[in-house]
Amino acid sequence: VKGIHTFKSEIYSKWHKTQIFHLIPQQHNVHTALFIDADMLAQLPLSQHWLSDLRPFIQNANCHLTLYPEGWYTHLPIIGKNDIALSGLYNSGMMILKRKESALVLKHWGNLLVHPPWVGRDQGKLTQAVDHTQTQLCFLPNHFRHVQNEADLIDRVWFGLFGKGTFLHISSAKKTRSKYMHWNDQLLQSCDYSGLEFQ
Repeated sequence: VKGIHTFKSEIYSKWHKTQIFHLIPQQHNVHTALFIDADMLAQLPLSQHWLSDLRPFIQNANCHLTLYPEGWYTHLPIIGKNDIALSGLYNSGMMILKRKESALVLKHWGNLLVHPPWVGRDQGKLTQAVDHTQTQLCFLPNHFRHVQNEADLIDRVWFGLFGKGTFLHISSAKKTRSKYMHWNDQLLQSCDYSGLEFQ
């Protein structure tokens, strides 16, 4: 897959999550994809437990989209007003996507992402898309075995006691956001989204 230029705005990188199967030509016969955010560092061999734990979700026809629920700390009042709308209920940092079954929710989510209101996270609009399309969700296996969130104090204690998770989620500062997690509107208005094709 040709590299994706995301320097103009984080909207580009978030929108490209919804375009996975348009980036992988259909003739390659890829029907299922595992998306992992770039800030997820693999600390253990995926063959150790991770791949075997994923297999039931890949094979389950009722799992149209498989992901983790959003972290508890994103719903704290200090995050900002209307925090559920901003933070959403589902985390999009790691997802099992299926070409046919995920198509409708990905299309709706992609169109929501590139239209106002601009917010600092894509999870809120993913939640809206899931609700609107009535997508059948499954949840990825055993958070406390596989994903160690650097920003989560409980995770730090848990994995400090019981050893590393398969992945370390490295949280980075978002310079384009205000303290209330809204996008910098001036920056967004200066970006050109005309080249995005809504699939």
